[in-house]
Amino acid sequence: MIPSSPAAFAPLQEFLADKSWQGATVAHRGAWQGTAENSVAAVERAIALGVAFAEIDVQESRDGQLFCLHDMSLMRTAGLPVMPAALDWTTLGTVRLRKGAGGPDAAFSDQTLPLFDQILETARGRIYLDIDAKSPVLLPAIAKAVRRHGMSDAVNVKLWATGPSEIAALRAHLADLGLIAKPICFVGAGASDAVAGLLADVGAPMVEAFFEDWPQAEAFGARMMAAGRDIFVNTLDQIASTGLTDTHALRDADAVWGRLMRAGVRLMQTDLPEALQEHLGQTSLPAAAPAH
Repeated sequence: MIPSSPAAFAPLQEFLADKSWQGATVAHRGAWQGTAENSVAAVERAIALGVAFAEIDVQESRDGQLFCLHDMSLMRTAGLPVMPAALDWTTLGTVRLRKGAGGPDAAFSDQTLPLFDQILETARGRIYLDIDAKSPVLLPAIAKAVRRHGMSDAVNVKLWATGPSEIAALRAHLADLGLIAKPICFVGAGASDAVAGLLADVGAPMVEAFFEDWPQAEAFGARMMAAGRDIFVNTLDQIASTGLTDTHALRDADAVWGRLMRAGVRLMQTDLPEALQEHLGQTSLPAAAPAH
């Protein structure tokens, strides 16, 4: 579903406007199984799987270099009890990352902390990026890096939009920074109209939504389909709405990912990108060699 050639790679807005596809995988922190999360290798593996998006976290070093890491400490991912924001890139760039979800029992990978520039260059023309800026202060620098790599039409930035100040910031980011913004909203009782109005107001093509219950999800899905907007939903075990988790999907993929798609959800973030790709019938990995 994602073109393999940069020349044929559709701009993100155009990709989302294409209603001929039913579901797309968002690989949470890249496809990190067997390698390190938020690493160049995790993005390369997501590309090899044919995944549509890699979700990537972005922070800033003490000397102003953007790099990719989720946690505010290096303990889980590298076994170092230090705050990365307090270090210069000359030190951070040598940090080896643990495999998988990290932790004291995880082996070290061959990956080091990547610069955001490295991730952008790896992704360019091959996969969309869903960017989680660990501070909104970083957004101008993120936008500058995205423009430098010619990826303004292939990257979105997620932003919480739950109050007037956050909505005003969202408008500013869209207007001044040239970024495609994805509002993150809690669609509680009676909030569907407000969220729909927000998307129309700021021109956002999609929303990352959290729900209290399944009827809300179905109703919001119908509302967004009618408006031509896309819904992004997490099936990550820690934050999934209404019990539709990756763990549940391993037992019954159709009851989780299939159910979401039938409700109008086309963008699903998962820690199991290979399994979701198989469910979607979109995996592009070569067949395994026969055993001898």
